[in-house]
Amino acid sequence: MSSLAREELSAFLARVLPATDATSSVAGVLKAIAASCAEVSLALRTEVICSANGKNKFGDDVLSVDLLADDCISRHLQQCPHVAAFCSEERPTLTSVSSSSSKPVNESYCVAFDPLDGSSIIPCNFAVGSIFGIWRGNYFIGQKVSDIVSSVVVVYGPRTAMFLAHRAFGAAEFLLEKNGQWQKVSNEPLTIKPDAKIFAPGNLRSVSVLPWYRRIVKDYMDSGKTLRYTGGMVPDVCQILIKGNGVFMTPEAAPKYKVKLRVLFECGPMAFLIQCAGGYATTGLGDYMDLVIVELHQKSPIALGSKNDAKRFENACSNQQRTMGKL
Repeated sequence: MSSLAREELSAFLARVLPATDATSSVAGVLKAIAASCAEVSLALRTEVICSANGKNKFGDDVLSVDLLADDCISRHLQQCPHVAAFCSEERPTLTSVSSSSSKPVNESYCVAFDPLDGSSIIPCNFAVGSIFGIWRGNYFIGQKVSDIVSSVVVVYGPRTAMFLAHRAFGAAEFLLEKNGQWQKVSNEPLTIKPDAKIFAPGNLRSVSVLPWYRRIVKDYMDSGKTLRYTGGMVPDVCQILIKGNGVFMTPEAAPKYKVKLRVLFECGPMAFLIQCAGGYATTGLGDYMDLVIVELHQKSPIALGSKNDAKRFENACSNQQRTMGKL
């Protein structure tokens, strides 16, 4: 990592975004997200973690910190004049924000977010995170992943790091300082090399029923690649940005080992982030950016990171589907 480039978030956005965005719209949404995540970071270090005695609509157990993060982020988005609507993984129904109703469509946004991805590994004190995707307008259905304007991923670990993605500047990393300010950490853009040295194999149990996936994992092990996998999508993907290479993979193996990752709340924003850093993301059948959102609950397989490795996953999965007569 290069020496610190001391540039605060607001100054960075004003410098790199087109004037129309920086002065009025998406920059305001990004700053609202950043402020909410600074609060969540502090809360995670001080709150007692306990069960919320319930499950979300996807069947996942809900912890007290899930609800705390969801409430905090929702409050900040409701107060942002450029947010037309939002939806979270904990409450996957669209919430409209009346304060943006008078805004032109190109100055209002809908935000999908996972308030605390990986909360099941919090008791182990592993890193967890928040994921955000920002689309124009007031509704997600019918839009593509490629229609994302910006995405944000925050890692709550020994340090709190935030990764921003936008086509105007690519991908950039910020660290949360003691004073609550977000500071950019490097003059150099985040870039992902085409070949992976590290791999993170999600849904690993599926190797028992997916020979093509078993071959990929075995080849990585036999060739001396480094296995780095925590079970949390945020740290497992963000390590690729820090290391500058790597691949994260999660195949579908229905009905025994179904994929759990959601397009709107996790995979779509992550795919956009990786693409902005020069990597590639795939559904296993094609470019993830071409995927159309058809429902808020939509799930999909994904492989992302170094282009050649994500393409290898795509080719193997596609060939298997052709062999089975599904393509």
